[in-house]
Amino acid sequence: MEKFKDIREKIMNNYDSFSNNEKKVAKYVVDNLSEIVLLSSTELASKAQVSDSTVVRFAKSLGYKGYLEFKKNLKEKNSVKRNPYDYLKKMESKYNSKYIDSYLSTLQGDLHNFINNLDYSTVNDIVHKLLKASTVYLVGIGSDAVIATFLNNYLGLMGINTRCIREGGLPLKEALYQLGPDDIIFMSGFPQILKDEKWVADFCKLRGAQLITVTDSLITSSYLNSDINVVAKESVDNFFNSSVLPLVFCNILLLRLYETSPDRIESALKKYGEILSDEELYI
Repeated sequence: MEKFKDIREKIMNNYDSFSNNEKKVAKYVVDNLSEIVLLSSTELASKAQVSDSTVVRFAKSLGYKGYLEFKKNLKEKNSVKRNPYDYLKKMESKYNSKYIDSYLSTLQGDLHNFINNLDYSTVNDIVHKLLKASTVYLVGIGSDAVIATFLNNYLGLMGINTRCIREGGLPLKEALYQLGPDDIIFMSGFPQILKDEKWVADFCKLRGAQLITVTDSLITSSYLNSDINVVAKESVDNFFNSSVLPLVFCNILLLRLYETSPDRIESALKKYGEILSDEELYI
């Protein structure tokens, strides 16, 4: 059987061929990868609210003989528990100690594919929504906080009202309780969908707000029911890896914002510059 680096990618490639009930299983699997290896087919069926036979058909639709083979493959080849020591040993075996050369080569290919496949009409659509929004809620939980923080640092200076949310649980819900139909949620989700992120997506729809997501697969977008999604999939496979492509997209987005509304942004930055006119602020 062909070896897939990412079981989520394999599910995405087959998603359109699934039945409606099989799509329920796919969504649950994508959202709970770390849990799946501990579940029987009956337990997974119960959690996805489908029949046991649907789980088996789902596994067969992916090319496996049955659910047990699917779970075994997930555990052996797509382990979601990244023990640091084990992962470093995997890197040594795969890259033969040429870590930087391998990383740069792979990243170069990823950047090339991302730039060539980026739909700039989507970028323009996001820009116009950001400029019209009453408040832009930037949601990034866990490692995704870097993306939310980066955008928050610049959008506010550019005259866009933002609120950055980097915590889950009750603080997340308290930060979003005033969300309204004139607002936007901009959320990044890598590499797994967290339960808090699913709650954000559902709450966004409940309040009639727009949801913009940056993820690593289309199936994530489908599961979150995004209004707009940008796929920034990196194939780099090592323990030390930052979110390069999502941040490249953020740079593109900020540049297009300036191209679209230079007067508004220059005015906002001018006001910010006036605050810095006191030389003591530069000490």
